[in-house]
Amino acid sequence: QMPVQKRTSGGMLEVLTSLKDTEGGLLKGIVNLYDGLLPNLLKEGPSASLYLGIYELVKTNLQDRTPWLPALMVYFLAGAAGEILASLVKVPNEAIKSQVQTSNTTTLEAATQLLQDPSALANTLRAWQGAMLRDIPMGALTMVFFEASKTFIIQDPYLDWDVSTLQSEAVLGAIGGAIGAIASAPMDVVTTRIITQKKNKEGE
Repeated sequence: QMPVQKRTSGGMLEVLTSLKDTEGGLLKGIVNLYDGLLPNLLKEGPSASLYLGIYELVKTNLQDRTPWLPALMVYFLAGAAGEILASLVKVPNEAIKSQVQTSNTTTLEAATQLLQDPSALANTLRAWQGAMLRDIPMGALTMVFFEASKTFIIQDPYLDWDVSTLQSEAVLGAIGGAIGAIASAPMDVVTTRIITQKKNKEGE
C-alpha cells in the first residue's frame, strides 16, 4: 500500500504568500514558479501534435476499413492510439520536469543526467506504465465526448447550435477534457509519485 505523503503546505494561497520569503526575494520566488518550463514545453508541444495527428489518421482508417464498427468505438480506439504514441515523447520529458520542479535537481542538464541512473530509469519505465493507465482514458474519453456530442447536436432537430464555430468546439473540448481528467486523476497522482520517488536507503 502506497504511504500517504505528509502535506507541507496549507494550500495554494499559502504557497503564493510564501514567495516573498524565498531566498533571493519575491522576484526569485516568482521566477521559481517557472521551474520545469522547458521540459514541460518539450512534453506538451510535440506530444499534442503527435496525438492529434495519430488520432485523425487512425480514425480515418477505421471509418474507411471497418464501417461496421460503432462510431464511439472508433473515437475511443483512435484517441487511445494517439495517447500511446504521444506518451513516448511525454513521459521522459515529464520525468525531467518533475525532477526539476521537486528540486531533486536545478537544471535541465542535471535532471537529464539524473534520469540516466538505473534506478531513476526504472522509475521512468514504471511511470510510463502508469501514464498509460492515465493518458489512454484521458485522451480516449475526451475525444469520445467531443465527437459524440457534436454528432448528437447536429442530428437533433430541436437544437439550434452551430458546433463548427471555434467557441462551440472550445466548450465541448473543455467538457470532454474535464471528463477525461476526472477519470484519469488517480493514475496521474500515482505516475507523479513513481517519477519523483527516491531510492530507499539500505535497511529502510
